[in-house]
Amino acid sequence: MIAIFIFYIIIKNMSIYIKNQAFKNSLLISIDSAQKVSKTLDFDTFSLLFAQNNLVGVNFFEVPSDVLKKFNFSYGSLTAELRETLNSLISEKIKDHPEYLIPQKNNYLSAQIIDIKKHENSNNLDFVTLKADQEYEVVTNLKGLKIGDNVTVATLGTLLANGKVVGYEKIANHFSKVMLVSEKTMKISEELKPYSSNLEIGKEILFTWKI
Repeated sequence: MIAIFIFYIIIKNMSIYIKNQAFKNSLLISIDSAQKVSKTLDFDTFSLLFAQNNLVGVNFFEVPSDVLKKFNFSYGSLTAELRETLNSLISEKIKDHPEYLIPQKNNYLSAQIIDIKKHENSNNLDFVTLKADQEYEVVTNLKGLKIGDNVTVATLGTLLANGKVVGYEKIANHFSKVMLVSEKTMKISEELKPYSSNLEIGKEILFTWKI
């Protein structure tokens, strides 16, 4: 059974972390799970994952117990404090390589629907314009959407709670920079309805899950 904890904070340093329950003291950091890993750099206690020379993930194998205790959930957004802690572990092994450090990444944003149009080629899809940190246009199959609704979007490369990834491929011939997420996607309920956010438009949302 999964207990869900959802907190709202204003931060600028978010990637996704996952605690692997099968392997003690291990931690996976997902920066961009939509990119195919083309190179790894292996060290004693962690591996760096790259795609086209960009860091897209880090696998920690032997996280010190005092550090691991700071990660209270099985899945969560990486706060600035946690990111700094993990980067200190990386920098201990590698000097003068800032490209090896976990970068800033925003995964979930509060947004508001400002326009809805029926997709010209499908009766099951809508073309939705959203206002978050900027304006986005997305194609979605979620129902019950209304102009003015406060919703949540996930950015490209985000590893979602259901194990899926927000990819870079086109949907119905349209490329979207974000995905409008449902309660089912976020494992909050089994309903395919948008997850509502009461946070100020454009602010980051911190999600955490605990098994």
